[in-house]
Amino acid sequence: MQSGRVILLLITKVFLMMVRGPSLWMPVDGHISEQIYDRISQWANRILLSEHTLPRDYYSTKKLVNNLGLPVEKIHTCKNGCMLYWKDDIDLEYCKFCGDGRYKPARGRDPHKKKSLYAVLKYLPLTPRLQRLYSSRATAEHMTWHATHQTAEGSMCHPSDAEV
Repeated sequence: MQSGRVILLLITKVFLMMVRGPSLWMPVDGHISEQIYDRISQWANRILLSEHTLPRDYYSTKKLVNNLGLPVEKIHTCKNGCMLYWKDDIDLEYCKFCGDGRYKPARGRDPHKKKSLYAVLKYLPLTPRLQRLYSSRATAEHMTWHATHQTAEGSMCHPSDAEV
């Protein structure tokens, strides 16, 4: 009986690792609504053991990922990929190269409502991510392994063992 519970716990942990990460992008990649995502999350939580749970809805999942504290910069782009509305060009309304507009036309909407963009680039700054990796002694050791590991003379176990 005990071994069955251990196997079930292992399967549950693997399932949680597989689901938690990619699940945030399911609504975007799979073109499913947040309502369907919420239903899938509720169903998955009903079949999981009580000590293992997934976020109960899309909002909770998004909040969990945002709490990681890794910054994301949103940079507006031309819908054709001609240019970025960034630095000196941040206030432009039309692309300098193709002349297309930055925003979608407002059809019957309130003119005071926030304008809808054609395209956005999400920039993930590298420095905070590297700082996060090197802040833990365990991950820092893994990140510097290629420079610090020792091998027996004359044997090559890894490309970093080769002479330059």
